[in-house]
Amino acid sequence: MKTFGTIIIIISAFAFTISKNLVDLDNIQPLNEKFISLKTESNIIEDKISDFHTPEQLKYIKDEKPENIDKYAHGDKDLSRPKGNKLDFSNDVADSSSYVLQYSSSKHFEKEKSKTIKNLKNKIYYLKNLKLNQTIYYRGAVNVEGLVNSRIHKLTVNTLTPRNLDIPGLDNVRDIGGYKTCLKKGAVIKQGLYYRTARPEGLKAEGKRILSKELGIKREINLRGTNYNPKIEGISYHFIPINNADGNTRFDKYNHEYKKVFDLISEADKYPIYLHCHAGADRTGVMSFALLALLGAEYKDIAKDYAFTSFSTQGKRYVKHSQLETWMKKLQKFEGKNLAEKCKNWLMKKGIKERVLEHIREIFIDGYSQSHAKWNKYFPENFDSLSIDDKYKVVRKLLIENKIKITHLKDILSTNDYQVILKRYLLEKNKN
Repeated sequence: MKTFGTIIIIISAFAFTISKNLVDLDNIQPLNEKFISLKTESNIIEDKISDFHTPEQLKYIKDEKPENIDKYAHGDKDLSRPKGNKLDFSNDVADSSSYVLQYSSSKHFEKEKSKTIKNLKNKIYYLKNLKLNQTIYYRGAVNVEGLVNSRIHKLTVNTLTPRNLDIPGLDNVRDIGGYKTCLKKGAVIKQGLYYRTARPEGLKAEGKRILSKELGIKREINLRGTNYNPKIEGISYHFIPINNADGNTRFDKYNHEYKKVFDLISEADKYPIYLHCHAGADRTGVMSFALLALLGAEYKDIAKDYAFTSFSTQGKRYVKHSQLETWMKKLQKFEGKNLAEKCKNWLMKKGIKERVLEHIREIFIDGYSQSHAKWNKYFPENFDSLSIDDKYKVVRKLLIENKIKITHLKDILSTNDYQVILKRYLLEKNKN
């Protein structure tokens, strides 16, 4: 019997060793994480590309003429908030009196990357304030325990600008990121660095939490004459008053104020900003106009961003016969190949250092470096809209003339253009 008992102990120990090798008993994850880790991409339902704008906002965004804003909004109703991205788990869950929704930046739903919303009354939920081109994963159930076996959906937001946001107690809010830039081929202006808004007097605890915790804003810039600090934890307050003057004065004067604002913007990668005046339209408008122009945004996008205020309660903002038109006419008088360079020269005349302006471009545009300013002067303004054959002709000519080097191409061109043009150029060179 003693021998038999010894054999049983040895077999048990052997079985335990095998099982420990098959399943690491010291590092077993919670049940939901264990199951989710077994999910593969083929098990995930991919939703259609999602848009967060309201139907009226979308009509204006797709309208080719920025001046047509009066067809869609008149500045007398709060229509500026997004509808949100539709998270629909209707086909995944049986009917119940309440539901639970979980969404995450990861398909594995790690705790630190996920948020859970309980006590929902519907199987459809509109999630607000996602970034353009952002991808999330979500799942629904009747209770938290049921999430582990629920279907996972993958949702990707489209790239239609502007990125307007819904902040309780704050009107006319949008991120200036997401617009295409002419300063780096295939690039867009980064999101999450600079937000424009109306006055913050209506902010309550939830709005302040979203600004500070969800959006990660670190600085508030107040351009009004009224020195009101909403005192948001984690956000420093900067009072830089600009008198409520006309469009000419806002453009021509206030050099000291522009310098202070752009010095703060030059640190937006470390300290993201929300900037406002009273309506978030005129003083805020000229600063946002200057920043977007400096960053190489197209005039059509700048105009639509300006006019989008008409969707708020802050009054009509039209494109024609407006402050925007005044600013554009004045800017055209400055030297520069394009709007971005004209704007840079205007801001430098105000006393803002070139290195500050170039640094702003670097932090707002992925892959941009100060040398791009030198390279871009060789490229036609319509380069991005050319066929790949015509793009190749432009690049080939510049390479032959030694105006650019082959090592520069990766920084100058979009990824797809770079691969096609480089391969074609090397093949041609080898043949010769």
